Amino acid sequence: MKKIQLSDVLKKDLRIISFLLGTWAIGLIIVYFTKDEALLGLIPILNYLAYRIEQELKDEGYYRALE
Repeated sequence: MKKIQLSDVLKKDLRIISFLLGTWAIGLIIVYFTKDEALLGLIPILNYLAYRIEQELKDEGYYRALE
């Protein structure tokens, strides 16, 4: 069994934080240009889409499970 290194955990945390900050920034940009605060509800959807895309690109998503 492989021992988990602190750097591995830190890398995963940094990736999650970058997803959250990235989608937050995109949401704020969308709100800035459209002047519609209701679009802030898109941020969780963008988070999920980014996660799904990452999983599919790593060949660990639904496509792989259905094969």
